[in-house]
Amino acid sequence: MTETMLSGLDPFDKSTWNEEERRYFSGIDQAMRDGTNVIISNGKVEHAAYLLEKFFRGTKETIRLFSGSLRRNMGGVAVFDHDRILEAAKGLLQRGCEIRVALKDELDTSDGVTDSHPLVKMSNELANSGQMKGRLTIRPANEKGIAFLKERDFLCHWQVMDKLAYRLETEDDEVIKAHVNFGDADTADALADVFDEWLFEPSQNLVCVEPNC
Repeated sequence: MTETMLSGLDPFDKSTWNEEERRYFSGIDQAMRDGTNVIISNGKVEHAAYLLEKFFRGTKETIRLFSGSLRRNMGGVAVFDHDRILEAAKGLLQRGCEIRVALKDELDTSDGVTDSHPLVKMSNELANSGQMKGRLTIRPANEKGIAFLKERDFLCHWQVMDKLAYRLETEDDEVIKAHVNFGDADTADALADVFDEWLFEPSQNLVCVEPNC
């Protein structure tokens, strides 16, 4: 269920946007449509939530998420607890695409039960109803992969949409600094390869939801 946005800004409710936010969200939409190779700041949690929904809706094959815990909300802003984000992820799975997640920390649940996380719960409901065509796989990030990134001073979270667009966080603390690029396929491809080879593929499943699973 969608949480109230304590900041007063809901990235999915235009009535809460000021002129600056209208320009920002419009710019994100245009850059994604055009595949623009330009770095765009994406540090606000509201902006990150908006982008996540766009990535879910725009994915044609696979979205990769290297995350801390798939936070349900952050600073009063709903992320994986937001209906719009869950609906976008649901549509992705219904059209046969894949969500791959590597977690640096534990999955964000209120009761410690993995299946209670909104993304996992939605995916299980989709599979049980026979509508699941894609796959959700969540794994703990491989320890050797974490060490590999630490050695290179690159232990930061990122998202990659189809090896074409990416969001990269440059700070791992409460003040998130991040940027997105929709047209730098070389960097997106490199991030996807590091994700697969070092963080995801060497690990075992925490969650696997797929047709007939």
